[in-house]
Amino acid sequence: RKLLVVSIGGEVTELLYLENGILMNSGTFPSGRNFLLHTLGNELKQNALEVFSLLNLCNSGRAHAGIARRIESIMGIVEDAWRTKLRKAVREIVGPAERDIPVLTVGAPDTLPWFKNMINREHLTNGSKAEAIHANEWKNLITADFFKRSTLKATIPLNILADFLYMYG
Repeated sequence: RKLLVVSIGGEVTELLYLENGILMNSGTFPSGRNFLLHTLGNELKQNALEVFSLLNLCNSGRAHAGIARRIESIMGIVEDAWRTKLRKAVREIVGPAERDIPVLTVGAPDTLPWFKNMINREHLTNGSKAEAIHANEWKNLITADFFKRSTLKATIPLNILADFLYMYG
């Protein structure tokens, strides 16, 4: 079994590639959550608090249509740059990319939906979000989404949770 963990931090995105529960390779690239926030703030001429508010409004579908379109346009620029770096890092860490590799995405709850969509549009998950396991706002700091795996309940199975806790403390 293979698993790619994509952890979106403040300044960097970290990738961990596991096979049969063993860490095979890891790497980072210098674009994380702050890249998204700074780009939005600069383009919209808004401070960080206002950017967070706008993201929350967009995530909940309550943003004005004009601002939602503007944010989507800016997010397209962010996505192109971030996904280019992601593709390069995955090639270096995993090797020639495969389709349907399971991806565990970790990040802050306010920006993770955007990054999950960016990853979902990559060939890695084959565009599928139907079989996802969510652990929303875990410890109010982390949100995780485990693509391409399903269980009877919407919780992370204990073996995955144990591995996750081991890797991230």
